[in-house]
Amino acid sequence: RHARSVQDLTYTFVTMGNKQSAAAAEGNAENLPPPAPVNSTSSPAAKDFSPLKKTMTFDDRSTSAFSNRAEGFGLNNTALKRASTFNAYGVQGGSDAKRFAYHDVMYRQHFNMQPMKKMPSLHGMGVLKAAASAASELPPPDDDSCVIVVDTFSTGAVVAHEAMKRGHRVVCVVSFKDSGAIADMVPAGLELNFVATLGFDDTLEDQDQALDNLVADLEKGGFTNVLAVMPGAETGVKLCDRLSEKLGVRTNGSAGTEARRNKYDMGEKVRAAGVRAVMQVQATTWGEIQTFLDNWELTKTPEIFEAIVKPVESAGSDDVTLCKSVDEVKAAFGNIMGKRNGLGQINEAVLVQEYLSGVEYVVDTMSCDGEHKVCTLWEYDRQPTNGAGFVLHGQRCMTADEPLAQELIVYLKKVLDALEIRNGPGHAEVKMCRGTPCLVEVGARCHGAEGFWCDVIDKCIGYNQANVLVDTYLNPESFAALPAEAGATERKGYGHIKFLLSYIRGKNLRISQAALDEICAMPSYLGHEILVKEGADVVPTIDCFTWAGSVKLAHEDQAVVDADYARIHELEMIGGGLFECDATDEAGTTDAATPSDAVVVVDPFSTGAMVAAYANNYGVPVICVYSAKLEALKEVENLVPQGLELHFDHVIGQESDDAEEAVAQTLAKIGSLPLNVIAVLAGAETGVGMADKLSDALSVRTNGADSTEPRRNKYLMGEKVRAAGVRAVAQRECGSWEDVVSFLEESGLEAHEPYRIICKPTESAGSDGVTLCKSREDVEAAFKKLNKSTNQLGMWNEEVLVQEFLDGEEFVVDTVSRDGEHTTVACWHYDKRPANGQFNVYYGQHALTVDQDPAQECIAYIHKVLDALEIRNGPSHAEVKMCRGEPCLVEVGARCHGAEGAWIDCADFIYGYNQAQVTLDAYINPDAYATVPKLPTTRKGHGALAFMVSYSSGVLKNVNEKYLEEIRGFKSFVAMEIFLKPGQKVSPTVDCFTFVGNMRLTHNDEAVVTADYERVREIESSDDFLIYE
Repeated sequence: RHARSVQDLTYTFVTMGNKQSAAAAEGNAENLPPPAPVNSTSSPAAKDFSPLKKTMTFDDRSTSAFSNRAEGFGLNNTALKRASTFNAYGVQGGSDAKRFAYHDVMYRQHFNMQPMKKMPSLHGMGVLKAAASAASELPPPDDDSCVIVVDTFSTGAVVAHEAMKRGHRVVCVVSFKDSGAIADMVPAGLELNFVATLGFDDTLEDQDQALDNLVADLEKGGFTNVLAVMPGAETGVKLCDRLSEKLGVRTNGSAGTEARRNKYDMGEKVRAAGVRAVMQVQATTWGEIQTFLDNWELTKTPEIFEAIVKPVESAGSDDVTLCKSVDEVKAAFGNIMGKRNGLGQINEAVLVQEYLSGVEYVVDTMSCDGEHKVCTLWEYDRQPTNGAGFVLHGQRCMTADEPLAQELIVYLKKVLDALEIRNGPGHAEVKMCRGTPCLVEVGARCHGAEGFWCDVIDKCIGYNQANVLVDTYLNPESFAALPAEAGATERKGYGHIKFLLSYIRGKNLRISQAALDEICAMPSYLGHEILVKEGADVVPTIDCFTWAGSVKLAHEDQAVVDADYARIHELEMIGGGLFECDATDEAGTTDAATPSDAVVVVDPFSTGAMVAAYANNYGVPVICVYSAKLEALKEVENLVPQGLELHFDHVIGQESDDAEEAVAQTLAKIGSLPLNVIAVLAGAETGVGMADKLSDALSVRTNGADSTEPRRNKYLMGEKVRAAGVRAVAQRECGSWEDVVSFLEESGLEAHEPYRIICKPTESAGSDGVTLCKSREDVEAAFKKLNKSTNQLGMWNEEVLVQEFLDGEEFVVDTVSRDGEHTTVACWHYDKRPANGQFNVYYGQHALTVDQDPAQECIAYIHKVLDALEIRNGPSHAEVKMCRGEPCLVEVGARCHGAEGAWIDCADFIYGYNQAQVTLDAYINPDAYATVPKLPTTRKGHGALAFMVSYSSGVLKNVNEKYLEEIRGFKSFVAMEIFLKPGQKVSPTVDCFTFVGNMRLTHNDEAVVTADYERVREIESSDDFLIYE
C-alpha cells in the first residue's frame, strides 16, 4: 500500500557518525544463570528488528524488545515492553517523569504509543516519473560543495531530487535517531543518490553536544562547503533552523523555532504581534483544560459550543477532532495525549482551540531575506464524512486574482513576519472565519503529501514550491524573477486533487477496473494512485491516513475539471461501483461480529492487552473496563505490552469502592453505548470477578458469578476441587496464628520429612509472596509477613493460605473453553529452581506436546479441575505439579497465561496458534476456533521463554554489551527485553517482579534451543553481566 522505505530506494549511502548501534536498534538483551532442565526450543533464524522510538506514556524502561508478534497488528517488529503506566517522558529521555491524575488516564483511548502511521505514497505521477528518469543523467559536481536536506521524507524527497537534478551533491540528515516507518513517507520512483546519510541523535540529553557531533561528522566526511540547509519534512524544521544557523548559511534562526513547530506557541506569538489568532490552551492534564473551558464564554452556551482538540505537533488532520460538548473534549484529550502521531512523534501535549467555522485555504509561500512570495493557493474541500468532522475530499488550485485571495495573502504575510519566517518555504492553512482570515497553522517547510501536487501546479501556473525552494537557496537571482503571487501572470490551466474515500468497512475489497478505466479516460486525468489493496480489509476514510487513493486532474477548461471531480465522487460512494467488499463476517454465523458488535475487556493488562489488540485487528470495537478505581490498580498498570496498536472505542472506569455499585454503574454505561456486547473477557487476574458479573448480567457466554470466588480465592479453589472428588492440596485459610497451629497439628503435615510447608497470599499472581517454610518458626515468620498486607497485584491479603508442599516438577496447562468444551492450546514445563534464598524462582518455560510425559495426564486432570470450578467459557491458565506420581493443582486463573504475552512468539512457532488469539476466536470467530486441535498434538518447531535472573544487587551502570551481542547472535534468537535501565537499583531475583529481562528462543532443531538456553544460564551468572556504578 505504501511507498518503498528509504532503505529500498537507490541510495548511495556513506553512513557516518550518530549511527544507531545494533544494540540500540534491537534493544537490550537478557541473560540468565545456573544450569537447569530444558524441554523445548525452536525458531527461524534471527530476525532484524527496526525499533520505534519510545519516549512517553506507559514505559519507563530505556531498552526495547522486538517481536514478530507485532506484525499481526500492523506493526513491524516494534517493541513489546512492560509499561510503567501513567508515567510520561519527554522526547529527550525519561528524566522528566510526570504522574498523571486519574482523569488524565481515564479518558485515554490508547495504551502506549500508537504505532507509526505511514503517509500514503502517491507515486505514479508524471512529475515523479520524469524525475526518476532524469536521475541517471545528473551532471558531475563541479566542486566539493554540497546541499543538506533535513528529513528527506514526503516532499523533502522531491526537494532533494530537485537539488540533484541541478548537479548538486546532497547530504541527507535524519533529525531523529529512530526514524522507524516514517521513512516510508517517500514518493516511490525517485532515484536518490545521496553522497552521505547522517543521523542526528535527538535522544542525547545535551542537544547542543548532539548538534556539535553532527557538525563534526560533516567535517569528517569532507562536507565543509555547505551551500544550503533546507527543510525536507515537518519533523526536520527544528534541526534545519539550528544547523543552518550553526553553519552560517541562509536561515530563519533557532530563536523562533518553537513557535514555528508548536501550535500553541505559534498562536500566542501571532496574537502577540497584533494579528488575529485562535483562542486556545495547551495542556498535558485534564485539569488545565477544565480551567480554560470554565473561563470560556462558549462553555456557558452548550447549544453552540464547538471546540477543536488536536496534537500540539503533528501533520495533516491527524487526530484533529471537532467537539460539541465538554465530554467530547475530554474523550478527544484521552485519544491524543501520549499517543504516537502520524509523524512518528509522541503527543506530549494537547491543544484545545475555538472552532474556526468557514472554508479552509492553503497559502504556500517562499521567502528570501524577509521578502515573501506566494507560490500556490489552494481551497480545501473538507467535509464531515464517516463520523469524522474534517475529512479532506480534495483541493482546488487557486490564483491570486480570485475573490478572497488578496485578503488571505496580506494576512499570511503578517503571520510569516510574526513567526520570523524570513527564509524558505511556508505551508499555511487559513480559515475565513466570520469574514476575516484566521490562522489554523503554518509549517516552515513545503506543502507535504509527498509532492503529489507538483505536476498539477505545474500545469496550472508553470512552477511549484519544491523547485522554487531549491532555486531560491541556490540561485537567489531566480527568486527576484519569481512572480509575487501565484497566477499573477497568465493562468495556464485549472487543477484539482481528488482524494479517493472509502465509505465501506469489510473484507475482500474489490476495485472495479471498469470504474478505474473511466477515471483514466477523463479529459483532465493526469495520474492516480490506489492505496488500498485488492482482497484486503477496508475501513471507512476518516483522515489522510485512511485515504483509498488519489487522482490528479488538470485541464485548460475549469468546467471539465469540475465535472471529472464530481464524477469521481459519485464512483467512490457506496453503490458507485469503484469499491465493494464483503461484510466483516459471513452472514448467518451465529457468533459472527457485525459492525455494531463489541467486546468488553476488563483490565486489559498483561496478555489481556494482546487479546484486546486481536479484537482491534478483527475490526471489532473494544470497550475497556477497569475493575476498580485506577488508584487500586496501580500495581498492575505497569503490566502492559508496549507498542501494540491497541485502541479502545470506549473506556469505563470506576468511581465507587463498592463492588456491586461498580458493576451496576458499568452496566448502565455499557447500556448507553450504541454497541451490542457479544463477549466479556478478563484481561488480567484482577478482572475475573467483574468479567463474570458483567457477562452474567449481559447474557453472553459466561462462567457465571456464582463460582467466581473459588476461581479467585486459592483456598476456596482447592476446597471446591476437593469437593468434586478431584485431588487437591491439603490446606487451610488462616486469619490468626492459632488457626495455623490448629491446621498443622490436625493435618499431620509436620510429620513428613523433610519439613516443608507453603505459606502464600490467598489472592495474587505468579510466585508473589509464596514462601517455603522448613520449620514451624519459618511458618510463623511467613504468616506474620503476609497477613494483613498488600500483595504485588495491589490486593489486600486478609488471610494467609497454609498448604502442604507439593514436591515435584511444575507444569502449565493453558486452555480455552466454549460451552463447557475444553481446548488445550498449550502445555508448558516450568523451569523453577532455588535461587537467592527463594525456593522456586522462575527461570523459564518450554512447550510440550501431548505425546510428551506427563502432558496428557496433566491435561486430563486439569479438564476435571475446570469442570469442578465451572470454567465453561474463555481462557484458563492452570499450574499443576506432579507430586508423588500424580498431578495436583497449584492454582488456576480464569484468564490467559500472563507474562505480558512474552510467550506468544514461542507458542505461534511451536503450535501455530496461541491462547490469546484462540480466546478471541472462541467468542467471535467460532469457525476458526473449531479448527484448533483439542489437544496440542502437532509440533511445528521448538521454543523456550527464558527469564533472566539477577544474583547481585547495586545501582546499574549498564548491561554488558558483549553478552547482549552474543545473545543476539544465537541461532534460536527471536527477541529479548531488558527490564532494567542505567541508574536503577537492582536486587537479586526472587519473583516475577524482580527479573532482569526475558528472551524468546525458537528453532526447528531442539538441540539448538537447548544449547542457547543453557548458554543464557551461564551468561546471567557471570560476574560482569550486570555492571554496577
